[in-house]
Amino acid sequence: MPLTPEQQAIADKVLECRVLRCTGQVYEDFFVDVMTLRDGDFRPVKPQGPLGDKKNDGFCGNQGKYFQVYAPEDISQKITDAVDKLEADFAGLHAYWNTLSPVKEFYYVLNDRFKGTYPTIEAALLKLKKKHGLAECRPFLNSDLMRIIGELSDRNLIKIVGQLPSPKDISDLDFSVFTDVLSHVIEHGNLVTPGAILRVPDFKEKLRLNRISDPVASLITAANLQSGAVDSFFSSHGTFSKTAVRDKLAEIYETCFQATNTQGVGHGEPGDVIFFSLLEKVTPMPISKHGQDAAIVLLAYFFETCDIYKDPGLL
Repeated sequence: MPLTPEQQAIADKVLECRVLRCTGQVYEDFFVDVMTLRDGDFRPVKPQGPLGDKKNDGFCGNQGKYFQVYAPEDISQKITDAVDKLEADFAGLHAYWNTLSPVKEFYYVLNDRFKGTYPTIEAALLKLKKKHGLAECRPFLNSDLMRIIGELSDRNLIKIVGQLPSPKDISDLDFSVFTDVLSHVIEHGNLVTPGAILRVPDFKEKLRLNRISDPVASLITAANLQSGAVDSFFSSHGTFSKTAVRDKLAEIYETCFQATNTQGVGHGEPGDVIFFSLLEKVTPMPISKHGQDAAIVLLAYFFETCDIYKDPGLL
């Protein structure tokens, strides 16, 4: 039986906490466990006495992909060390492994605590890429690790996080799946970005098809301009969080849609009634303007991606 959105949300928080707590060898072991489950070609390399691991923490030999892990307690205090280690480790790795299985891609695995990398690290990797003619040479951050985890089967995910509670035991957590993304939108949702301007050509047609009034349509359209805040959250937390939020929101939408069909709408457009029902259920408590605005941005994002409301392209 597939994981429910609530179980996915719990797994996501467990994983995030685990990643944040891991440092050093523990983080490397966790990375190796995930990569081994994700890619059958991935092979971890363990130190061999005085020979060490020849600066290779794991690789996909058939693909020429190599990984080197660096996970200090606080990388912001170790940036110089990180660059020095990167350059020394790559030199040692290339000298030993390139003749055995040519190095085509190199990934510097960093526990960045979901904060991103630093200019000097990026610059050092770009120089190595150019010098050695690599197809890829870049950081591998926690967002990349979470994305890989999000691609695991439910069975393999449980191997990483352990057994998750059944849906009947977590009914009180139905809407906690939205908490983190809404908090992120509240903090980062004030700026309008050019890339967020109506990327779907039939956006207006979808508003009309779903019988959404002009005032509510204007609200959704304006909120959609801040969808970059939702994108940035999912980019840093991987597809796992996005799947959980999408599935839960689609489930709530279907409930609201069926209730509207059964009970009628009285005065007003059906699409408006569904929208305000969704907004009531998604807005965090206690209700505030910031929380409600963030909820509207989230609804607009999934409206555009056609995860809620009818899609004109399918009719």
